[in-house]
Amino acid sequence: MVTKAESESVGVRSVDPGTIAKPGSSQPLTPFTTRTGMTKKPVSPPPTSSPYIEVLESRIHNRGVFARTIIPAGKRIIEYVGERVTKIEGQRRAEAAIERAEEDSGKGFVYVFELNKRYDIDGDVDWNTARWINHSCEPNCEALTLNGRIWIVALTDIDPGEELSYNYGYDIAVCEDHPCRCGADGCVGFIVAAEFHDAVLEMQANRLLPAEDFLPAED
Repeated sequence: MVTKAESESVGVRSVDPGTIAKPGSSQPLTPFTTRTGMTKKPVSPPPTSSPYIEVLESRIHNRGVFARTIIPAGKRIIEYVGERVTKIEGQRRAEAAIERAEEDSGKGFVYVFELNKRYDIDGDVDWNTARWINHSCEPNCEALTLNGRIWIVALTDIDPGEELSYNYGYDIAVCEDHPCRCGADGCVGFIVAAEFHDAVLEMQANRLLPAEDFLPAED
């Protein structure tokens, strides 16, 4: 169980315009030189795992993470890991992803999160199993910083077979490039931080955002 004393909600670092999405931790991958002078490519760690989850096809988008067993509220489910990068590099990668989203909303997800004052984490790496967790407007998980590491933590009791989700926290400035398919009763039609839900609904009512972007989950 996670206590308030040891936890801190992962803050979203904004890009102008835009936002940083999924969190993570770990070390940068860099080539290394052997004693013979040969340079070898970095070796990726094995994929992260958890006895509570499995990765399956998702009705929301592509692949998703599902509960294998009952997960109680407050449970640390899996760590969100990735490549540690400088602030400048993190900003560059985030802005590049935002540009891709403007061309194709299915290819513009940002996986960079602020780790501390010096470094960001890019979670778009093969060994980060938690990167498959999809967004939901009514999530059952959240990302928390616990002793310098990022964990996906259950917000509610999660039943076996239920898909895990958390709010990606996208800024309202870029939400139109990210239509939402979560299928939740409270879905606002776009991947956007919960604090902007009312504003998005008001913009749709005033025809400042397209209401047709309320998309059903994929079959």
